[in-house]
Amino acid sequence: NYYRLSAYRLPYTLPNAPDKFVPGTQFGQIWKLYVFDQDLRRLVWSACERLELSLRARWAYVLAHSLNDPLAYQNQVHFNGPGFTETKRRIEEDIKQSHEPLIEHHRQKGLLWPPIWVVSEVITFGSLTRLIRYHREQRIRQQIADTYALDERSFCSIIHHLALIRNKVAHH
Repeated sequence: NYYRLSAYRLPYTLPNAPDKFVPGTQFGQIWKLYVFDQDLRRLVWSACERLELSLRARWAYVLAHSLNDPLAYQNQVHFNGPGFTETKRRIEEDIKQSHEPLIEHHRQKGLLWPPIWVVSEVITFGSLTRLIRYHREQRIRQQIADTYALDERSFCSIIHHLALIRNKVAHH
């Protein structure tokens, strides 16, 4: 696609003349930059995917065991922060629209909301990171962060930025 590739020409254009190339520029240079970017995206995606799977599992495990509440993600008492209500609405929408077998299984059992270990598999990564960051108890955030040998404040910042990077890589 011309528009996808056209952004990669910009480092090779003259200042104040985006339609004129620096003398000696060859298409191969632009193509190499494009290929490098695609390779980098694949590497970043692979790392993000591994971290995401680990984080989903750890979040569900810590909340289920520490709070003894399989529907903790639904309960405002566990969370604070300005975006919890919107995050909860998005999660409920994700669950309602899901056709994943694990969600269908809980629907067939007549359960309105599946337990946290099921929800952890269907919510967006952004919702997951917000639920971690909005959790009211620092000890819960720290239990999750301990898995990665981080303090909870640094961890929360990292997962916020990881979600941004992951989405940039996934949706380009």
